Amino acid sequence: MALVCVGSTSWPKAQTPKPNILLIQADDLGYGDLSVYGQAMFQTPNVDRLARNGLRFISYYSGSTVCAPSRAALMTGLHTGHTWIRGNVAGMSLRDQDRTIAALLKDAGYRTALIGKWGLGESEAPGRPDRKGFEYSFGYLSQTHAHRQFTDHLYRNGQRVEVSQNDYSNDLFTRETMSFIEKSDNRPFFIYLNYTVPHAELRVPDDSMTPFKGHFPEKPFVNAAADAKQTGPDEPSLGYRSQPTPHAAFAAMISRMDRDVGRIVDLLRARGIDQNTLVLFTSDNGPHQEGGADPEFFKSSGGLRGIKRDMYEGGIRVPAYAASKGGVAQLTKALANEWAPRNVQVNAIAPGYFRTENTTALRQDEVRNSQILARIPSARWGEPEDIAGAAVFLASPASDYVTGEVLVVDGGWMAR
Repeated sequence: MALVCVGSTSWPKAQTPKPNILLIQADDLGYGDLSVYGQAMFQTPNVDRLARNGLRFISYYSGSTVCAPSRAALMTGLHTGHTWIRGNVAGMSLRDQDRTIAALLKDAGYRTALIGKWGLGESEAPGRPDRKGFEYSFGYLSQTHAHRQFTDHLYRNGQRVEVSQNDYSNDLFTRETMSFIEKSDNRPFFIYLNYTVPHAELRVPDDSMTPFKGHFPEKPFVNAAADAKQTGPDEPSLGYRSQPTPHAAFAAMISRMDRDVGRIVDLLRARGIDQNTLVLFTSDNGPHQEGGADPEFFKSSGGLRGIKRDMYEGGIRVPAYAASKGGVAQLTKALANEWAPRNVQVNAIAPGYFRTENTTALRQDEVRNSQILARIPSARWGEPEDIAGAAVFLASPASDYVTGEVLVVDGGWMAR
């Protein structure tokens, strides 16, 4: 994911066609909430299939323990020591100067879409999706508005649009995603699809609930005050409505999301673009225990300590995978070459490093404006490390702005 966070303004031509990118983010999905990660009480066959046929991460960490700062970190490539958004605060927004993945990809010729939950800027804020590189957006702008799985309105390109309260919002997000993929446009696409699953409220259409009713012991969640508020302002939260069978609802929500991921992947295959589409899947933080959710019952943390809001593994270590019919390595190589500084040509990729040839040296003042690309954790400052025949060592530029490392490859500076 970090491959598309490079702050270079020079765009060398890619050696292969630019891949489509579909980034799917679940909401409060724990490390153990997918069957490919050990969930035994329900199955997620479509997500599992992609993970098994792609690259499954077992030590992927979200940007924070809660929604907004985690999403801000993902969008900007900055950790929460540098991001403007550092907590779930009402009205918080990305600033004019905050540059996102979407903006970089749009500049590189991608058509870009944000579908689902945003939470990084409302309709009048500088962080509104269409002001942050997304040429199309549809969904919730406010995080608290997203607490309602059925609502009377959403936002399209920053403008309020009425929707039926009988429509499950995540069904609308799947439909919008498929429509964007089917749109007649020769440009590659970047879609940031944010399901509000399995975040509270624990509500899902009855056809998904039926298979799970009666399968689990239940402790009803009751919130009469929230039940009395059908509609209202996006802020503050209207509360999580009652759910008499929260265990069944939790399993049904994730199963329905898995079904819809399968539908989207089937569409990619039917349109013949699965070979050139990189599908990324992750969650914004660990599992929650709100609105009747029971992470202990489902072992949602996957045996890790802690849940959402905890700075333990269970709060920040989340499921993640990268998959493509055309091969993850080939597509990520194309992306790396697209964003390598100047004429740096990436000719091999392996976990943790880039090997380059014909590197043009970059001055330190140029490096300071670039983002971090890769990491070699075993090397120390100034000590050489021979990796796959490439002489690599780390050095620190004289800049307070850069808090990460800068990679020196073949004698030239390369931003990491």
